[in-house]
Amino acid sequence: KNENKEEQSGENSDEKSENTVSNEDKSIEIKIYVSNNDATAFVAESGKVDELTPENIVNALIEKSVLSSDVQVLKCDKQTVDGVESLEIDFNEAFGAYVCSMGTTGEYYTIGSIVNTFLDAYGCEKIKITVEGNTLETGHNDYPGYMDRFE
Repeated sequence: KNENKEEQSGENSDEKSENTVSNEDKSIEIKIYVSNNDATAFVAESGKVDELTPENIVNALIEKSVLSSDVQVLKCDKQTVDGVESLEIDFNEAFGAYVCSMGTTGEYYTIGSIVNTFLDAYGCEKIKITVEGNTLETGHNDYPGYMDRFE
């Protein structure tokens, strides 16, 4: 199935119509951020989604064990706030419970993985995360406003 992907995207890009392989795989490659093994840094792993939707990104994060399988996106809006491309994501209550069940480090890397993955996928600079329309409060931290990328 992996028939010379380099050749397809190389100089002969105008000949793609003759190549049936390019029609089979319409998936989009995204970067999924996860914590490294000792939870000291973020690592970007590539993942594929059929279409760029918040649900598909969440599913990719679930596959990488960043989120639990009961987490769902209720709403996702991309807008410009103070001249900056921003994303607002509202998760279900299961997300809040999942993040609240973690220690400080686990929480940091879970939130950071979501923030970085969504910002990259949608080409935004800031992101605001809510749970059922309310501010995410975990006991370790509150997340009332927009967040930048996690380093």
